[in-house]
Amino acid sequence: MPDVSLSHAPAEANAEPSTCGVRAAAIRPAVRRATKPTKASKERRLASKEKRSGVKAGRQKPIRLA
Repeated sequence: MPDVSLSHAPAEANAEPSTCGVRAAAIRPAVRRATKPTKASKERRLASKEKRSGVKAGRQKPIRLA
């Protein structure tokens, strides 16, 4: 039911949405625990960064030697 007041609805119908919000607010969110990244995930991340670095380095102007 929408949060707007219904002029032709009984008072109980108009009061219902606000109680749902109170009930929803009373539920505690799940606790989020920080975890350490695995060695494999660190290696994947670094390999990805190295690959991107190579792509970006290829976009630069070539270096003149003379």
